[in-house]
Amino acid sequence: MMRKKWMNKMMAAGLVACMLTMGNPVGMRGVVEVQAAITDGNVLVDGLDRSPDYYIVPNSDSAEISSDTLSNLSDSERQMAINEIYARHGRKFVISQVQDYFNEKSWYSGTVEADSFDVNVFNSIEEKNIEKLQGKLSYLLPGSDLRYVTDAEVSALTKEQQQLAINEIYARRGRKFDMKEYQDYFNQQSWYYGTIAPSDFDESVFNEYENANISKLSDAMNSGNYAGSGSSSESGVYSDFAGEYHLYTDSKEVVMQISLYTDFSIEDAGEGTECGTVTMIVYYVNGSIGKMSGNIVKSSGNNYVLSGKGMNGITVAAGQNSVTVGNSKSINGTYEKTESYSS
Repeated sequence: MMRKKWMNKMMAAGLVACMLTMGNPVGMRGVVEVQAAITDGNVLVDGLDRSPDYYIVPNSDSAEISSDTLSNLSDSERQMAINEIYARHGRKFVISQVQDYFNEKSWYSGTVEADSFDVNVFNSIEEKNIEKLQGKLSYLLPGSDLRYVTDAEVSALTKEQQQLAINEIYARRGRKFDMKEYQDYFNQQSWYYGTIAPSDFDESVFNEYENANISKLSDAMNSGNYAGSGSSSESGVYSDFAGEYHLYTDSKEVVMQISLYTDFSIEDAGEGTECGTVTMIVYYVNGSIGKMSGNIVKSSGNNYVLSGKGMNGITVAAGQNSVTVGNSKSINGTYEKTESYSS
C-alpha cells in the first residue's frame, strides 16, 4: 500500500541576498531578525590586509584551524574566513565590498555565480574548518546566557538533554567536567575552552539569565517535565508534529520540514519504526545553501533519530509547537513551529 504523506511545501533553493543595514537587521530571507549577523560589507572588510597575496587563514584548505587561531579572529574575520574558503573555489559574492576584496587577490578567480555554487566541492578539511568557524553557534539552547529560555524549549528536551543544557551553561564559562561523556562532548564544540577544574569553579560568575535557566531546567528534570515523560500530553506522545520548523542563529537559518506517514498511529509506533520523512535546508549568511533529506525513525516516546546522507544519528525530540535537535555539531537547538501540515 502506498503510504500517504502530509504534503511538504518545499522551498526554492535559489540564492537570496542578505540585504541588512547595521542597527536594523533583517533575517536572511527578509522575514525575521537574525541577531548579531554582520552583513554590512564595509564592516566585513574593515581592517583586513588588502595585499594581493594575503589570506586570513592561509591553509584552511589543507589543515584544520587551530584553537589559538580561531580565538584570535573577530566575528567579521570569521565570516570572511568562511568566504575565503568559498573564494578558493571561484565563488562570486553578492555583497559588493566582499567581491571587491577578493577581486584584489592574485589567487582569486571568480567564475561561479553564488546561486550556482555547489558546496560538494569542499574537501573534508574545508568542511571541518567552516564548521569550526561557525561552531560557536552550535548550542543545544542558543543564547541561554542572554535570555530566559521558554517552557516550550525546556519541555521539548529529553531528561538527558536538559542535563546537557545545564552543563552547556557551565561550559560557556570554561568549566571542565569529571564525567568523560560530558567532557568529550564539549571538547568537540569549537566554542568551548575548558580551563577551570570543577573544584575551582565559582558559580557567582553566572548572570541572572543563566541562574534562572539552570533553575528552570533543574525543576523540569525533578518534576518529570521532559520529552518522553508522559507529562506533556495525555498520552505522553505528540502525534501532530508534522510541519515546518525554523531555527535562527547569527550565521544561518535552518528550516526543518517533517512529513509523517498516516497509515499507522504514531503513538503506537515501536522503536525502529520509520515514521516519515524530513528535509533540512540551511541558509547561511554568506549566501550559500545546504540541503539534506532523509527519514525520521522512532526511538522512544517523543524521541526520534534521523537517517540519511549527512543526517545519520541526529536526534529529534518532539514537543508542543517545537522540536529539539541534538547530536549534531552545527544544527543543534530548539526549532519553533511555523506551519502545520494537514493530511
